[in-house]
Amino acid sequence: MTPQLELPLFPLGTVLFKNGRLPLHVFEPRYVNMIERAIQTDTGFGVVLLREGGEVHESGTTGVPPIYRVGTLASIGEHTRLSDGRYKIVAEGGAKISIENAWEQDDHLCMAHVRVEMDEPKAAIRESDKRLVDVLKQVVEATRSRGYVIDVDFEDASSVSMRLAEHIMMDVHYRQQLLEVSNAHRRLDLIWEWLHENSMRDG
Repeated sequence: MTPQLELPLFPLGTVLFKNGRLPLHVFEPRYVNMIERAIQTDTGFGVVLLREGGEVHESGTTGVPPIYRVGTLASIGEHTRLSDGRYKIVAEGGAKISIENAWEQDDHLCMAHVRVEMDEPKAAIRESDKRLVDVLKQVVEATRSRGYVIDVDFEDASSVSMRLAEHIMMDVHYRQQLLEVSNAHRRLDLIWEWLHENSMRDG
């Protein structure tokens, strides 16, 4: 049986993958408090994609917003508390999580019981995917020139597929589909499909 945790959720308009890094500007009181607790207790939170709606709580609304049930356990890497109480942090992606049930606290922070999924095994790069590795190498080099380092194992299809899913421009709901896939080669197949469909559309 996979481990279960109770942890706060951070519903966002983006997707975080294992070993990914997500810069966040945290200003809502519910999330400022969440970040402070996470720093003090060295615990994490769940990053989940919103199905619809905005990230900021709207006055007069209650309940858990519409979210996908698969997300990522995040820990806090770099963090800076600003003079007005806001935080700038970098969330670092850990294990994939599946939400069992979720509820809203009085302060509108969403909590959930989640199942922590086993890490995806490493997989060899197929000959047919070497072009995608080349694409990712170009992305890595371009981001390095801007001072951002992408952590990737070019020999591991799991690592390559997740980094491509993060950095290729695509619909965020399709990116969620890539997160939910548990097989690296299947994820690369879906990336190929996305690239083919969009090149046909643009061409």
